[in-house]
Amino acid sequence: MQYLTDSVEMRTCDNNTIDHFGIPALVLMERAGLAIADEILKWAGERKPGRTPRILSLCGRGGNGGDGVCAARILACKGCRSYISMVEDNGRIAATLESQIASAEAYNIPFVNFDELYSQIAADNAYPRGPLFDVIIDAGLGIGADRELSPDYLKMVRFINSLKDDRGEDILVISADIPTGISADSGRVMGDAVKADVTVTFNYPKIGHILYPGADHCGRLLVADVGISKEGFMGKLPSRFIYGYEDLGRLPPRNPAGNKGSFGKVLIAAGNAKVSGACLLSAAAALKSGAGMVKVFTDRANIDAVKKYLPEAMFNCPDEDNIEEELLSDIAWADSMVVGPGIGTDKWGRSVMSAVLMSSIEKLVIDADAITLIAMDDKLKKSLDSLSRRGCRIVATPHMAEFARLYNAYYPDDQRSVSDIKDDIWKSTRRLSDKMGLIIAAKDARTVVTGPYQYLNVSGNSGMATAGSGDVLTGVIASLLNLVDDPFTAVCLGVYIHGLAGDAAAGENGECSITAVDIVGELAGIFSKANGK
Repeated sequence: MQYLTDSVEMRTCDNNTIDHFGIPALVLMERAGLAIADEILKWAGERKPGRTPRILSLCGRGGNGGDGVCAARILACKGCRSYISMVEDNGRIAATLESQIASAEAYNIPFVNFDELYSQIAADNAYPRGPLFDVIIDAGLGIGADRELSPDYLKMVRFINSLKDDRGEDILVISADIPTGISADSGRVMGDAVKADVTVTFNYPKIGHILYPGADHCGRLLVADVGISKEGFMGKLPSRFIYGYEDLGRLPPRNPAGNKGSFGKVLIAAGNAKVSGACLLSAAAALKSGAGMVKVFTDRANIDAVKKYLPEAMFNCPDEDNIEEELLSDIAWADSMVVGPGIGTDKWGRSVMSAVLMSSIEKLVIDADAITLIAMDDKLKKSLDSLSRRGCRIVATPHMAEFARLYNAYYPDDQRSVSDIKDDIWKSTRRLSDKMGLIIAAKDARTVVTGPYQYLNVSGNSGMATAGSGDVLTGVIASLLNLVDDPFTAVCLGVYIHGLAGDAAAGENGECSITAVDIVGELAGIFSKANGK
């Protein structure tokens, strides 16, 4: 697990490290400069062997500029031809930057005028091809980009991007901390932003590194240890985090003396007369994720499909007149359940939802049509609230449009569009999670899980934006709710594992060709690696 910080949290941690723990700011800056320089030397050794690389460090007026000046000086001392250019020529500069400039001047590192460099851009905004620089260090604003870029920084961004467009892989663009023009708090582009090949950040990733479009501007993200520890948060740790592969160790080991009942019984209430795939995908995912027993509750039209494709699953396909009675009986059998995928919003779907919400199920995953029905119907909404108050562990897995419907149903005086939700994803999910008393996994290119804390998922890829992918996720989560003691951890792991399976499927088939069945097929490999077998 890695903490995920915003700009205020990171500045506070930096300042505490300096002021409270007595680590000089210049020491931290030297370590940052070394981390950037090491990555550049590694690239130059692989791509430019036997050639003295030429480095241009474009620097702003704050601490980020100091990192850039420091890196250029370290590289010059290691034999590179370094040049430094200050993007702004007037106004106050940070004390640490002033010290770094004095050091660079003492080493006779040349400073070049940025306006003269910029004037070399051709009229069509294409930088003339040539061997002038091998590496551009973007050390403009760092996490300080909190408004639309000024004209000077817009010129800097366009200079770097046009040079990269012209030179391609022949040149390395490396950003210090975060690409200039990307908000560290949201990933938003502040007018324009550098498109880096590599971003070297320090000790903790920032929100803007992970959320799009910021993630697309960072290139490969490296988190370098420069000596800023969690103690710098002074006990007020960030409430947001991400998982890495090592967090699969949070899955409990299988009990060698267990039986199919002890590994959890999952009920999947999904599908209707027109939709058969949803129940199959959710149930298959639950089986592949460790569930001991799975039962499918669906329309009679899906009996043959369940028998053919899921021989391991039990099933119940009642008459319409017996939906509630039959479903309540199956819920009494189950340890956890999924409701919503493909049930529709007509009589069948409403009957299914009514039965679920009057039951005593202990662990419930609601998705798709179930979310839409709740957003449409005040009676169902009140029943869900009652189920939550009775202690049911409820997880909602909406995509952005479904989330907006649900949010607007609970906050009729604060109607929000999908765009509004995306721009304020942390506060929106926190507000609705607290209001409803449940865990929300808001699905998007970067899924946000909100419960006691907030988790941002980094696994997965664009190929997972395919029909049925969300149905797979519901099955994974429903199974893990029975295997992992803490429900919030179970949901975070479910989202992360689902993304890893999608990444494995992309490795096999390419992102364009991933299907939901492919994702199910890769779950076994992910769980096998997690269990060390």
